[in-house]
Amino acid sequence: MNHNSEGSGAVTAHSRDEEGGVTELQAEEHEIVVGIVSRFPRQRTWLLPVLWQVVEELGWLNPDRIEWISEALNVPYAEIYGVASFYSLFRWEPSAGPEVHVCTDVMCTLKSGDSLYDDLTRASVDQTFTVASVTCLGRCDAAPACLVNYEPVENATIAEVLERLRTLAVEKGGEQS
Repeated sequence: MNHNSEGSGAVTAHSRDEEGGVTELQAEEHEIVVGIVSRFPRQRTWLLPVLWQVVEELGWLNPDRIEWISEALNVPYAEIYGVASFYSLFRWEPSAGPEVHVCTDVMCTLKSGDSLYDDLTRASVDQTFTVASVTCLGRCDAAPACLVNYEPVENATIAEVLERLRTLAVEKGGEQS
């Protein structure tokens, strides 16, 4: 791994193909990440917004993207990885479709958040969405809470979440099921 403190922005060892070269896709992703970082002040305090923007634009985080952020912000790789891996809403692999994050912390569980999670997990078997349990979305006053593609759903029901997913499918040109 290249942990160049100069912030050269060079494509790193993670980015090498089998022959040791950089693929066109990796070079393009590198430019996107460097472009994202350039929109923010180069300060450690902007790390979370940078990470969120990378996930928003590229879909997920990976070692290359963490390395490029590290070089551009001049923040150690381990520190960025520690921050990114702490937050359960950051994706570490591509998603096949919309994502539903269901809060299963105390207040949401008391308001049937665990049942909502179980129902959505069963429904996702035949659908093209992913369900994940998360700890506290900060919406205890409107429990159970969830996020459908990072958009909040308060006082969530299975019917409402599935309707939001159908709406997303229609907006993206998919079939309405």
